[in-house]
Amino acid sequence: MKSFKTIYKTLLLLPALALAGCSAEDALVDPAQGEAPEELTLTLNIPDPELVNLCTRADAAMTSLTVACYDATGTSGNLLQQQTLTGGWHWSGNKLDVTVPLHKMTKSIQLMFNTSLPAGKKNPAEVYLTDAAAGVMWGRADLKNVIDKTATITMIRNAAKVTVKSTAANFTLESFAVTGTANQGSIAPSTLNTNPTAPTLNASTAYTANSGLKGGAEEVWIYETPKDQTLSAGVYKTGARIIVKGKYNGKSGYYVAAFRTQSGSGYSETPGKYSYTPIDIVRNRHYALTVTDVRGEGWPTLNEAMTAEPDNRMTAMLTEKTPEVTDMTADRDHLLGVTGETAIPYNNKDASNNTLYIEFTVVTNYAGTYTGGQHWKLETENSWIQTASATATNTAVTMESSVNNQGWRSVVRVPYLANDKSVNARTGQITVRSGNLTRTVTVVQAGRDFKRDPSRRISVSGLPGKTISDWFSFVDTECKGMRPEDNFGGIVRNEGLHFPAVPAYTLTYTIPRLSGDTSAEIISGQSYFQVSGTASAWTVTLKSPSAVQTVKGTLRIVNGSTQIDYPLYRTGYIHQITPAMATYQQSANVKSGWYYYEVVKAGSGSYVLDRNLGASRNHPYISTAAGLRANADAIGGYFKIATAKSSSTASPNTILPNLSVSNFKIPTEGLVSSWNISLVRVAGSGNESVASMGCTATPDGVNRVYIPHSGYYEEDSQKYETHANVWTRTLLSGNQGFGTGSPEFGFWYRFLDSYGSRVTFSNMRFANGSGGKAPDANSVYKYMPIRLVWNQ
Repeated sequence: MKSFKTIYKTLLLLPALALAGCSAEDALVDPAQGEAPEELTLTLNIPDPELVNLCTRADAAMTSLTVACYDATGTSGNLLQQQTLTGGWHWSGNKLDVTVPLHKMTKSIQLMFNTSLPAGKKNPAEVYLTDAAAGVMWGRADLKNVIDKTATITMIRNAAKVTVKSTAANFTLESFAVTGTANQGSIAPSTLNTNPTAPTLNASTAYTANSGLKGGAEEVWIYETPKDQTLSAGVYKTGARIIVKGKYNGKSGYYVAAFRTQSGSGYSETPGKYSYTPIDIVRNRHYALTVTDVRGEGWPTLNEAMTAEPDNRMTAMLTEKTPEVTDMTADRDHLLGVTGETAIPYNNKDASNNTLYIEFTVVTNYAGTYTGGQHWKLETENSWIQTASATATNTAVTMESSVNNQGWRSVVRVPYLANDKSVNARTGQITVRSGNLTRTVTVVQAGRDFKRDPSRRISVSGLPGKTISDWFSFVDTECKGMRPEDNFGGIVRNEGLHFPAVPAYTLTYTIPRLSGDTSAEIISGQSYFQVSGTASAWTVTLKSPSAVQTVKGTLRIVNGSTQIDYPLYRTGYIHQITPAMATYQQSANVKSGWYYYEVVKAGSGSYVLDRNLGASRNHPYISTAAGLRANADAIGGYFKIATAKSSSTASPNTILPNLSVSNFKIPTEGLVSSWNISLVRVAGSGNESVASMGCTATPDGVNRVYIPHSGYYEEDSQKYETHANVWTRTLLSGNQGFGTGSPEFGFWYRFLDSYGSRVTFSNMRFANGSGGKAPDANSVYKYMPIRLVWNQ
């Protein structure tokens, strides 16, 4: 039997070319042995017409076909000629016959819909276009294989498609946009094959801010984009994003989803114990986003959403629709192919109470039938997979086979039972049997995330200036810096309950006690945490709120046979950047809001925050290092050190009192010196050193935090961006420089300056002026990052 490599290839939204010889087939000369025919009639077959809005007479999207002839087979060869055909297509149903001209020395051909090669270019993989919606497609074949009918040319589009739909209750989809994608795309993939797995990029490729809002029923075409691409100037978040606009409970807002695959429990965009893997956007794919649940109002403006990360106010599933069939086998009698692994949520209903299904595709040319008239049957040993109630939508297809060219493609839907009693994912298998052949579809069903269950909304009291009625909503949508990707080493901080590592405030967590709850206990960390209960609620507090501790524990609530474990963290500090604080920033580069920081011990008895004030990430950052410049969120804010001349070296409260909250202060030079600042190399830094701070290990083993290479600002001009700088509150005075009686005393502060191979302290006047002139409205202030320290 011939190879079945090209036996069946149906790509959603993409037409295939079935090539046949011309009527004078006997007169054709093998181009490997002699001259090619002067012309060849090609029959273009358009499969899946019910899914394709392309290449139909109705939309006339196929405006031209360019035939490029080459003098060698494979993927190389000199361009002999190209000719473009327009109009006059002969349609017969969903087939198109067209006669194409050939050069007499042709050994291979490349076909291009709606474009052609510019002068001086021979390789379509090196030609870049800027209109992703133009309907450009490409395919190639060796002429010998076309003539002897062993090749099928598959035309692939040079862009990918994005669609969005919603099944969420209390939410009406209005429009969507895609942001952060490449502004150009090549005609052909660099590999010159029709199943590319990675983007083809150009050195001049830029990444667009916004494709423009489209209506909910529309589609957006985008060019290939590498995963989590850093956008220019750090204006927008890393990576391509889908921005969804819709009304939640009647109020319009914007929501964010990323191009990520999801594994583990659940489909929420919020990372935690789940695995979220960024994916490349590749041509010839259809990325379909389904909004399944919305739990809060979205961002009020498009720009705010574009600078935000995905969060748990919206749950969405991103599905790559192509290729449809990935697992295929054959014997001498027939063929069988199925979709590979399928992931499903824990529930069998969506937010609108619509039934959800396990959905996969089967293709076969087995002529026999089973009960119900299908050409296949399903078997499973998993009771939660209800194969007996499966339904299917069937389409006849033509398959390249020496036994039977008639085949059937079935989109199969299998009901399943909810996995609502366990937090753990479960895996099942569906065996698809067709004649003598079998294939297995693996199904991974998520476990239920009891901690974020709407029936257990946790309220929190004690955080200064904040009333929290839904703790995990606060974690997911408001508090920056708690996701694993924001914490060095990927430590998890957004899956449990947090208490301050220092006695800055005291928190009390109240968890609803549901019917069936039999107990709640601290199963680890009993020396540090405690829980009590009433008929309606469980209450969790610290045993020693006045201590300084970095510890962890676990709260377990038992409901029937279900154990719900909440991690307990006393490892960090939650802090608000207030609008008053933001007035001391350079151009308000950090917005007001809530931030999470780890608290680590540095030096002797000094507890310091693991990241700069206003930073949501504690990774190393160097603007000139390709592997680190995506960590711009680690810089934090650039702050003035003061607004007026300081009169004392002893009182830290004269220095921006709005930044000195809950006894966290700007450190002295002596304290910073004790932090064991050193230079290290980290992955991605190239030949550059990274300023780091040696710290006592936290419960997660983190013993080093980083100081970003962020420089400082002189009003609106950034200076020395390759330096790692932070303010200290130490004034330049006495034998260090100006005496306390000098008119310049009170304007100059010491700051950490790490650059190249050295770590030093330098002096800076925080505002212009001389001879004691105080800052005024015309002063040019100096702004620098700040690393706060706990002042015991």
